[in-house]
Amino acid sequence: MAQTFISRVLPDRFDRAVLKPALLFFMLPWLVSPGVAQSETYSGPATVLHANLLVVGGQRLRLWGIDVLEVDQVCYRQSAPWACGQQAFDHLRDLLDGVMLTCVRRGREDRGTAAKCAIGTLDVGAELIGRGYALPDTIDSRTYYDQLFREARGQGEGMFSGTYVTPQEWRDSTR
Repeated sequence: MAQTFISRVLPDRFDRAVLKPALLFFMLPWLVSPGVAQSETYSGPATVLHANLLVVGGQRLRLWGIDVLEVDQVCYRQSAPWACGQQAFDHLRDLLDGVMLTCVRRGREDRGTAAKCAIGTLDVGAELIGRGYALPDTIDSRTYYDQLFREARGQGEGMFSGTYVTPQEWRDSTR
C-alpha cells in the first residue's frame, strides 16, 4: 500500500479521517487564492536604477539577500583606488537592462520589497556574489550564498582582489 504524506508524518494514533479534511479546509483558501502567486512574482524587462534597486514589471524591487557595492564606492588594489562600486553597477546594468527578468518576492526590507530575481536559471544575486560585487546580507542568504561567497573570496574576485569596506560600512561613512 502506498503511503501518503500524512501517513508518513503522523503516527497511527491520529485520526486521519478527521485530520485530512481539517488540513484541506485550512489550506484550500491559500492554495486557490489567485492573489498569492500573482502578487509575489514580477516579470518583465529589467531596468537597473541603483546598486541593487531594479524596476521589473513596473515594480521597484531590491535584490533579496545581498548587499551590493555602492555606485560611488571605492576599493583598493595594491594601495591604488579603483571604482569597484561603478564596476559592480556597470556589470549589473549590462547583465540586466532590457532583459526579461523573473523575480519572486521574499519579503519587505527597510528599503522596500525584496525579491530573488533570475534570468532563466541564472540567479542574479548569485552572479553578483560570485563576481565579488556583493555580500550575503541576511541569515537566510548567508546560508544560501555561502559557498559562492567563499569561492569568490578565495579566487580574489571583484572587491576581494584588494581591500574594501562592506557596502553598509561605506554607506555609514558617507552619511
